[in-house]
Amino acid sequence: MTSEFLNTSEAIFHALKDTKVSYPEKIIVATHVWNSADIYFLNKVGFLSEWICSTLIKSTGFPETRFGETPHLNLSYWKLFKEALEKTSDSSISSPLYKLPLIPIFSSVVGYISSLEPINNYDADDLIEHLLETVDICFHKLTMERSTIFRPSIDQIVTLTLNACNFIIVMNTFYDNYVISVEYRQSSVVFLRFELFSKIVSLLKYNLVKSSNPKRAYNVLNGKLFDKLLHVRSFVFHLKSSERQESSRYVIFSKIIETIDGIFRHGLFQQDHIIEYVATESNQDISDKKNDGRGLINHHDRLFDKCREIINSKDDKKQSQLNVLEIIPYWYGFFVEELRKNLEYMHSIAPGESVKTIIDKRRTLEFNFFSEFWALISEALSNLKDPNHLKIVFSIHIDLLSKVSQYNVYQIKGDEISLRQLEFLQKVADFLISKASKIQGKLLKKMTRILLDYHMITF
Repeated sequence: MTSEFLNTSEAIFHALKDTKVSYPEKIIVATHVWNSADIYFLNKVGFLSEWICSTLIKSTGFPETRFGETPHLNLSYWKLFKEALEKTSDSSISSPLYKLPLIPIFSSVVGYISSLEPINNYDADDLIEHLLETVDICFHKLTMERSTIFRPSIDQIVTLTLNACNFIIVMNTFYDNYVISVEYRQSSVVFLRFELFSKIVSLLKYNLVKSSNPKRAYNVLNGKLFDKLLHVRSFVFHLKSSERQESSRYVIFSKIIETIDGIFRHGLFQQDHIIEYVATESNQDISDKKNDGRGLINHHDRLFDKCREIINSKDDKKQSQLNVLEIIPYWYGFFVEELRKNLEYMHSIAPGESVKTIIDKRRTLEFNFFSEFWALISEALSNLKDPNHLKIVFSIHIDLLSKVSQYNVYQIKGDEISLRQLEFLQKVADFLISKASKIQGKLLKKMTRILLDYHMITF
């Protein structure tokens, strides 16, 4: 080794490790060394890759001030991180990716941006946009291109997802309070928020499915994520309804909804969960809303208790109630589809029961589950006063009834099962008519079309 080589490398190490050198100065040195073909020392790429990763991680514990003052909020640091990730043919980057906890970097950036008020300043928005864009690229490269070596824990991903949910929920607050202009809502900096969120929830879904642990998936979803994901889904669902189908915003909104629905389906309606739901419903009459599944009702009770807790909340935040009510028809569809898979599988491995017995069991279980969901929605409808909220919940009733029709759950056969179910559906119709007002006229007509197929009522 020449003295020039030693002096150069030692000077670089000193500059990057010296606490007296500022972070803006350090990134200038590191970027220059990275890009210079004239500066060479052993394991240059590996050293700089590990330095940029560890520096970003350490900076997440710094008191937040403003953009640029700490490495994880400095665009230049993220640009160098992106350069390091793009060294796909160099194994030197593998070590820091494998051993360093990189997810907290993203959690910290997302959390910080969530805390900001909309700036409506072109220069500031441009800075946020470029930072978000680079962070988004880095996240994609880590979770897609580097997924074989980058393996964050479920707990880290959950923390990131919670921050990402707040990242979107704060936008909901700004929309509702008219804090941001229509032009700002359509801006690329806002779109980038949704794009990054989509990648984050996709990572959560992928890891939950990959873990193949139904209990773990259920527990993850039944915690803080439950309310947060419901809130985001509702917000994005309503944003999507105002977009053109060919627009990029419509596409990203659709993907977010699809991913969140997939998370709920996997977390709440896996076959292990279905078995416990079946154990509960098999010991429960349609008119009996008390659970007596004799111990095999953990998933069932926790799901419905969680929903009741939100729906019966005494605070004034009715939006939380609407968030859970809006998804119930979709959950019911997931249950029906997974139940039918379960019964078909059980019959294939133990074909002792007749086809008629299996169909009758399916009819009963599906209708019982419908009746429980209907009880949740009807309870909410009875307690709401706001006309707009009443209209929304009335529509949810119709959507749930539409699922019963779509899956042919109720069948006019004249047997004991169909007669009991018809009696229950007549009570449903009577209840909805008693709660309807003039503003629900169109919804009543829609309900009529559904119920006429059941020979229930003539208007």
